[in-house]
Amino acid sequence: MEIYCLIDSHDFAEEIAPQLAAIETAITEWLTESRSSATVYKDIEGEQPFIGLRINTNRKLTLKKPIDFLYSLSQEHKFECVVGLIENEQHEDVCYFGSEEGAPDIGEIASYLGLEK
Repeated sequence: MEIYCLIDSHDFAEEIAPQLAAIETAITEWLTESRSSATVYKDIEGEQPFIGLRINTNRKLTLKKPIDFLYSLSQEHKFECVVGLIENEQHEDVCYFGSEEGAPDIGEIASYLGLEK
């Protein structure tokens, strides 16, 4: 199952772009240190720019560390995140968390995604 955890923004150019270098550096460093199976997932040149993580998993435990990391990053840089499924390269948003939405509940997220383990 292809899952994304992206920074969610109504105005990427104004809200995220000024912090993009710091966010990208933090994501890259975390991926190296954590040895997570997640990968950087971004398109900052498209009509709907985004940056975050892409995770191929059927296990909720695989999601916990990336989601916890993005939540801590959202607190530092004041943004929201969206978690969803990728099917046929189409995004289906499932739930949100972040500086305003609050802490993510991995059990709830796993349930929304249909992950049992």
